[in-house]
Amino acid sequence: MISARAATYETLHGPDGYRFADVRASLRLAAELRLALSVLVLVLPGVFDRAEELSELIAMLSELPNGSALLVRDLHADPFRALGRLQSRGFEPLGVAAALDRIKHEVPQIRVGAFVPRLASVPHVP
Repeated sequence: MISARAATYETLHGPDGYRFADVRASLRLAAELRLALSVLVLVLPGVFDRAEELSELIAMLSELPNGSALLVRDLHADPFRALGRLQSRGFEPLGVAAALDRIKHEVPQIRVGAFVPRLASVPHVP
């Protein structure tokens, strides 16, 4: 997901056939079943690190069972296009490093890591 805020999620994801409420319901059900979850959040500086976005993400993460993880990955999107689709006035980004520090401090039971996909398998040449 790109955001734990419904308006941002739906604006940037453009879901077809489901809504953000469906995603949250799935997370809540898994949490009720005490399943450890890994939530992959696509990071776009200027969106991920807004105070409003961060507060919602922290609230969502605090509902997850111990042993759950937040995995972050670069969105690799045109930031000007993405930010242009959002209401950008009055939002001051905190910085991604500061946002991650806040998450680690406020929800210490959640493991935080980076999801880095493997680029290619390269055979070992002696």
